[in-house]
Amino acid sequence: MNTEQDALNTASARLAEARRRTDALSVYSRRMAHDLSNFLTVIRTYSELLIADTPADHASRPDLDEIAQAADTTVGYVQRVSAFSRAAGAKTAPFALHELVADVVQQAQATAVAPVTLDAQARCTVSGSAVTLGEAIQELLSNARDASPPGAAITVRTRETTLEAATVEHGVPVDAGNWALVEVIDAGVGVPENIAENVFDPFVTGKSGVRGAGFGLAIARCAAWATGGQLTLGREQGQTVARLYLPVQT
Repeated sequence: MNTEQDALNTASARLAEARRRTDALSVYSRRMAHDLSNFLTVIRTYSELLIADTPADHASRPDLDEIAQAADTTVGYVQRVSAFSRAAGAKTAPFALHELVADVVQQAQATAVAPVTLDAQARCTVSGSAVTLGEAIQELLSNARDASPPGAAITVRTRETTLEAATVEHGVPVDAGNWALVEVIDAGVGVPENIAENVFDPFVTGKSGVRGAGFGLAIARCAAWATGGQLTLGREQGQTVARLYLPVQT
């Protein structure tokens, strides 16, 4: 029995099913985000008008503030849904990967609580949506920051590799080819076992509350797929590694 080929066949079948689900969810998400945005515009506008006309010490003011806050939270949720639908259909163009990654890391270094370091080994061109891939790397950094112990360092590394044959990495099939890799490495404990199999699916999350509602890894994976690439996530040498595979342009 060829166990490697069996594992590749199983992973490929799961990937094909994930793509079908993602395509369907992307279409639905685009329409849902549009409709919800219309409703939210009404809620936010009228709540702001009511707050402006209501004194701070009025008995109804806390309730109005709560409505406004809930509307703002929902706006953030809808923006995440929109980002997911955009990533699935992003247009591609060649760009210098190291420049994009350096910009994203610089922004993270200016705003993140945890230290972020860049180990840039790749100097290559990839084809994709620079905006969408930038958002994908930001999502991976956000996940790494949330999963890391307080103050623990996060590393972003770029490098190139060549796979002579298709392989399975952390349960995900990766095709043969010349790849540029963007790796986000953190000291967290990794993905909870109860969601590990479906961790890249929308609405799957180990976090509590509305925060993102499980769209971060889904957005990053769609961005990778749009380039013809892949996203993997797993434990390596006691660390959690999220790895974007992007085809190198020759």
